[in-house]
Amino acid sequence: MQASRIIKQFDEVKMVIGKTGAAEVPTDPMPPEASDLVIILKPVKEWKSGRSYNELADAIMEKLEIIPGYSLKKPTHTDALQRADDRHQAGCGR
Repeated sequence: MQASRIIKQFDEVKMVIGKTGAAEVPTDPMPPEASDLVIILKPVKEWKSGRSYNELADAIMEKLEIIPGYSLKKPTHTDALQRADDRHQAGCGR
């Protein structure tokens, strides 16, 4: 995946995990051909660039703009927590 390769070029990134397809929950609005990327970052003390989290997110988003048709949402620190809470509320992932 082109986006994964671009994101892995950033020194702050430890790994990129991709998930393609819809969840088993029928209320998931994600179409089966869509993909989510989860970016695992190194601890901030290991970042050599001196960038903040928001500066890194902006730099990654700028690099990904070269991919035609790629839609982006600026990540936040709470996105993963919100998804976990959504799954819990729906009775999934127990």
